[in-house]
Amino acid sequence: MNTTFLKRLSVSIILLLMISMIRAEVVLDGTLGTAGALPGPDYLIGADLGKQYGGNLFHSFQNFNLQNLESATFSGPVNINSIISRVTGGNPSYIDGLIRSTIPDADMYFLNSSGVMFGPNASLDVQGSFHVSTADYLRFVDGIHFDANNTANSLLTVAPPEAFGFLNNEPAPISIQGSLIEVLEGKILSIIGGDIKIQNGYLTVPNGQINLVSTASHGEIPVVPNKISNNNFERFGSVKIVDIPVTVNNYQRRKANVDVSGAGGGNIYIQGGQIIMDNGYMFADSLGSGNGRGITIHATDLVLANRSRITADNFNQASDEYGSGNAGDIDVIADHITLTEGSQIAANTNTSGKAGNINLFSRKSIEISGYLFVGPDRFNFLKSGIYSNTRGIGDGGEVRIKTPSLIISNNGSIRTDTINIGHAGNIAIQVDTLRLNSGANIDSGSGQQTSVETGDGGKIMVEASKAIFISGHGIGGERSGLYSNAFGTGKGGAINILSPTLILQNNGFIQAGSLGEGNAGNISINVDELNLHNAEITTQSSESAGGNIYLQIYNSLYLSDSIITAESLSDSLQDTGGNITISNPAIFTLNNSRLITRGYLGDGGNININTNNFIVSSNSMIDVSSKFGVNGQRWIPEPTVLGIENFTELPIEFMADIARELSFNRCTLSTGELVSSFIITARDIPKTSPYDLQTHSILLNPLAPNAYDLDSTSDDSDERDEIP
Repeated sequence: MNTTFLKRLSVSIILLLMISMIRAEVVLDGTLGTAGALPGPDYLIGADLGKQYGGNLFHSFQNFNLQNLESATFSGPVNINSIISRVTGGNPSYIDGLIRSTIPDADMYFLNSSGVMFGPNASLDVQGSFHVSTADYLRFVDGIHFDANNTANSLLTVAPPEAFGFLNNEPAPISIQGSLIEVLEGKILSIIGGDIKIQNGYLTVPNGQINLVSTASHGEIPVVPNKISNNNFERFGSVKIVDIPVTVNNYQRRKANVDVSGAGGGNIYIQGGQIIMDNGYMFADSLGSGNGRGITIHATDLVLANRSRITADNFNQASDEYGSGNAGDIDVIADHITLTEGSQIAANTNTSGKAGNINLFSRKSIEISGYLFVGPDRFNFLKSGIYSNTRGIGDGGEVRIKTPSLIISNNGSIRTDTINIGHAGNIAIQVDTLRLNSGANIDSGSGQQTSVETGDGGKIMVEASKAIFISGHGIGGERSGLYSNAFGTGKGGAINILSPTLILQNNGFIQAGSLGEGNAGNISINVDELNLHNAEITTQSSESAGGNIYLQIYNSLYLSDSIITAESLSDSLQDTGGNITISNPAIFTLNNSRLITRGYLGDGGNININTNNFIVSSNSMIDVSSKFGVNGQRWIPEPTVLGIENFTELPIEFMADIARELSFNRCTLSTGELVSSFIITARDIPKTSPYDLQTHSILLNPLAPNAYDLDSTSDDSDERDEIP
């Protein structure tokens, strides 16, 4: 077993054993004046028991422990800025009572390098910020050290504190067990030491700042950290935020574990090795007109499980009126990031303020998976995910993710959508490999909450240096995919994909469609290889114009039992089908699949295919028709192979021979249920589009029961020859 783990376990066990034997005592060590035990249970600690240097008041204790119903009150002159206490006796401190300060605005520093535990009855009543640490020394701006172990080398100074210093690789732990640790609004609460565990504890500083930093090696941590370089420490310790529901008088009580929410929102900074949240909450929400300040996390592993939440939301708690503050940003840097069982990272808004931005940078992997049932039926569940949505008039935030491997599965999601007039935010993903499985989705759409107008959908940009895989459906039948839809008056957003390989299968989906008045978005895919197996790429619209689909393929494009559609079902004349442009695949295979840009009352869209090898099965469809409008245009080059069984296994040369034979015979096969037509434009007619780069344009138009007859439903009079 790992020796470091054993050492930490031993320290924790010793700490617990010693706490069980500790007598209630506050004992001065005599290094700064008087020595001996103070009378309790209400311990009075005046300035005369320590040393004052300028705005600093120093105290030194041999032991410092408070049991339930006990208190320690620090007092002194009003010109004191910082009360600085150390415990030097080698025993951990167990605090289950009240620590109070009567000095206005004075910050408190409490050091015990042997460990600190706050019990279920611990509380604070201090006038300024509160910093607790198991550091070996406190360094001041002028370089002076106030040492918690080697007291002979300590000096006192008038300079303000600057950093906590650790001299060994086994800093003692800090534990908060069921405590309510609260500091005044706008102040700072810092917990800096070895392993940190918050179990059923509640740390709160309204509109303030909470710092949690755990180290497992020597180095210095700033009093108010904002970014600690990994180079300063060999290892970081663990931060565990665990909430176990407690039943009191038949009522199950749970606590939000870390909270800086307020009218303006506070700031949370956490750094450690493993940062684990199990049914734990972390809030930095803005509840009024002030802007949120957000959350910053640096970790080796960040794990959120069992409905854990990290939020920097913006919502108005006091009234139904819209506030004006923006939600805070959430920034996470880690080796691994894992969210499971309905856990979420969110920076949403339901006011006129903007949702926050979420930036996730992982050196190795990000995994988002699963859900948690929260109601009586299977439709009431929380999805694990990353959210920066807007439910108000403010815009959604942006989600930016960079990692080698991003895996989203089992209904996990990333969303920046809108259901009000605020515009949805954008999503930018940069990975080596992206996998969306079992109902996972990435969504930046525009939905409709009521009959009011809605904002536009956001843009989704995915750049993968290796591959993208989209497959399957999850609970409730939800399909895996990328979505940037319009469901109201807003427009759908754009989806842009850049990758060597994109594979969609088993109901995989890419959709920038519209079910409302807003136009569908556009989809642009730039890949070497695109494979669809029982999958769909669509910008279909029901009440508006269809969006455009651009496929830039450098190697192969393969569709099997799949559909690419930019169809418009709108009953408005101006709402046409979108266009589908397919450029440069070395080989394009269409097997029992459909390309559709149909219009209904408006015109059909255009389909332009530029390839030298086009292989088509007889049960495939290419449809640019309009039910009542003008048909769209088709530019499809030869050679084309039509109606060959197991055609994918035949050599390309053989396919070309079949295509030439079909063109010489100028006829196609008709059956009772399926009528196919092979249409070729004359060589001497002018090009009908600047995109028509090929000598020949070949159209495949099988008439299935759900297909419109292109010749009988269109006023299209473009010049072409139909060969019987």
